[in-house]
Amino acid sequence: MKDTYKKAFYIAACVFGVALASWAVWRLLPSSADEMKRCAVVVNAESWHEVRVDGKPLLYFAECYGDSAVSDLRTVRNEALHSTYSAGFWTNRWLMMPSCEGRIVTAIETPTDALRACADSTIMRLCREAAAARLKTLKHQKSELNYYMRVHSVHDYGYQDVATLDTRVCSEYAEAERVLHIIDSITAGKHGVCVKTRHEYTATYRTEEGKLVRTRLRFVGSADGLTLLQTAEGKTPEGVATLALLPWNASDIGEARAVGFPTIAVKGMECDTVSARILPARIAQGGKHNLPQMLAGNGTPVFSTKGRFVGMVSGDTIAARKTIRRILNFE
Repeated sequence: MKDTYKKAFYIAACVFGVALASWAVWRLLPSSADEMKRCAVVVNAESWHEVRVDGKPLLYFAECYGDSAVSDLRTVRNEALHSTYSAGFWTNRWLMMPSCEGRIVTAIETPTDALRACADSTIMRLCREAAAARLKTLKHQKSELNYYMRVHSVHDYGYQDVATLDTRVCSEYAEAERVLHIIDSITAGKHGVCVKTRHEYTATYRTEEGKLVRTRLRFVGSADGLTLLQTAEGKTPEGVATLALLPWNASDIGEARAVGFPTIAVKGMECDTVSARILPARIAQGGKHNLPQMLAGNGTPVFSTKGRFVGMVSGDTIAARKTIRRILNFE
């Protein structure tokens, strides 16, 4: 009876060992072309600054330049967004088990809160200067357009185009007047004024059927020029492929393959609806690569010709797996 139990134990141990080995081999298999595409994702970061008066946001602007100027001061948040795109990829936290939980590694830039230390009076002065300068510019444009509309008729060539521009400038002028009126009402009384910088992140990817999906992300942490994001629910979407980062660096010299989203990193051509493309690449000494920014921007995952994950594009070099692993410990 004792021998029977021992024999059963050995059999169970062997079965478990074989299953564990099979699992390990499966987890370490190179990615197929389809898996390489399904691990890649487009990350959109939207940021804005809001002027809060007595705790309520009243004005918004897209960018600030140190403590000297602000731009695009608006009364509607969606008209004052600074938007940037980057590639990224779904990745597991641990090597031997599914542990993605919606984690994405990317290289998207995170704007800093440059006006955080400014005094209330400084913030309102900058807002007033920006609003006054914009109103002055629009007033000049409005005057020129009014003259054109008076001396030309609807039958003149290009009249409709100018009329459309006139409508837009009039709308912008009215908005600039509203902004200046709000600033005057704030400075006329005693109000608590502060500026808050906000960020929102969205992942855009395609399902196995090719359907485009957008998912809200939360910021987890950043280091070494890399950023870790996670889905709001902490769950990995169905149909995506996740990468397992081996604890050592892969050979990063020679021919390689990148999974890029053409044009997403090009100013004026940004678009999150493009599909992933496998692109040929060559990696030189020191991780230097020959990938053009237009085809494979920052955050693009890079693989060996056999499908082993090598790293991701970060500027003109490839960030190695060991560098990427360091940010996976953020909670």
